[in-house]
Amino acid sequence: MFPSLGYLLFGFDQTDKGSVGIPPGRDIIPRPVLLVTAALDPIGLPATAEAVTRPYAPDLRVQSIEAGHWVQLEKADETNQALDAFFTEVLDKEGKKGY
Repeated sequence: MFPSLGYLLFGFDQTDKGSVGIPPGRDIIPRPVLLVTAALDPIGLPATAEAVTRPYAPDLRVQSIEAGHWVQLEKADETNQALDAFFTEVLDKEGKKGY
């Protein structure tokens, strides 16, 4: 998603699956999803990110990191740890080792 798209959609009901052009039957992600949020982000509020993601991701895991808007830059180590733990958990459940 282009950064400006989020601002373009602001004010629209983003949880209405028909409003974002997702084809019927392809609107649910049938895999585990990790949403990394920045707890101190004054722009992209973690609760909003979760609310607009959860309808499309029934197996949503949310990891909040104490950072501002650019969590992956401000807290790179913590972000990488969250990703590593997520991928390891998902692959272990599927009987796969390593990624």
